[in-house]
Amino acid sequence: MSHPDAQFWNARYLSEQEHHLRRQPYSLVRTYADQLPSGGLVLDVAAGAAPAGLFLAGHGLHVIVVDISEAGLRLAQKRARELSLPLSLVVMDTSDPWLPPSKFDVILNFYYLSRPLFECYRQALKPGGWLFFETFVQETHRRSNPSHYLESGELHSAFQDWEILHWAETWKKQRDGTPSSKKVAQLVARKTS
Repeated sequence: MSHPDAQFWNARYLSEQEHHLRRQPYSLVRTYADQLPSGGLVLDVAAGAAPAGLFLAGHGLHVIVVDISEAGLRLAQKRARELSLPLSLVVMDTSDPWLPPSKFDVILNFYYLSRPLFECYRQALKPGGWLFFETFVQETHRRSNPSHYLESGELHSAFQDWEILHWAETWKKQRDGTPSSKKVAQLVARKTS
C-alpha cells in the first residue's frame, strides 16, 4: 500500500520486529477477559502485531485484525502460527471506515484515533458487545496534532449512553511501571441496545 501511514508503519514494524513480537496484551483486556463471551467475533483495529487480539484468540474468540501496515500484520500472523492460534488479517485504512452492522462481540482500539470510528463502533457492536479503547489525551502544555489526541472527557462523552465498566484518564505507565509524561484515556464499555 502506498499510503504514507502504511509506509511509516511498515518501516517501523520492520525495524522493531522483536519489540513488537514480545509485546503483551493490554492490562484492560487481561482484567476483563474472564467476563467476555467464550466464543464470538472480535475486531482488533489498528492492531499491528495484535498482542491483545492474540490473547483473546487464545481464549477461544475468533479475531479479525485490521491494520494499514502489512508488515505489522505479518508479525501478528507469525506469532499466531507460533502459538497455533487462528487469526484473520485485513489490510485496511481505517481513517474512512465502514464496518458491518451488529457483527462484533468485542472491539479493541488501542493507541489509534480516528473519530469516524466512534459511530462505526456504535453500529458494528452487537447489543451487549464490549468496547475496549485506550489512546492519548491532548495536554494543554504540549503542542500536538489534535487529530491524533482526544480532548479530555471526549471518549467518555462519545459512549456515555453505554454501560461504562471502566473509565479513567491517567498517566501511561512505562515498561518499568512508573508513570510516563503522556496522558491516556481508558474506556471499557458495553453496548446497551
